Amino acid sequence: LEALIGDDADGFAPRIILARLAVDAKDYPKALKHLEKARSFHRESLEPLAMLAEVARAQSDVDAEIKALVDAIDIDAMSFDPAARLVGLAWATDNKAVFQKALQRCVA
Repeated sequence: LEALIGDDADGFAPRIILARLAVDAKDYPKALKHLEKARSFHRESLEPLAMLAEVARAQSDVDAEIKALVDAIDIDAMSFDPAARLVGLAWATDNKAVFQKALQRCVA
């Protein structure tokens, strides 16, 4: 897989696979590196954002999880799962602006 991402070729799929392997191994810094690079290839894809939120949750990084989920609902207003998770996080952290945004997505 590393050979597939060594050049300037579109490395989205191999980066996602490498990120998943890193998450499974709990190597979160490596997962983050691959996920950010995957995002640079396909900014409209929800998959790296969902995985970024997963990594942030595993690291108890609420701010990073909120950021990933906000980015996800900005891309796809019809995806309920990121908005629902975001409602809970925003409520728990008393983030009124994010709470309202996420709640509107859940109702829409």
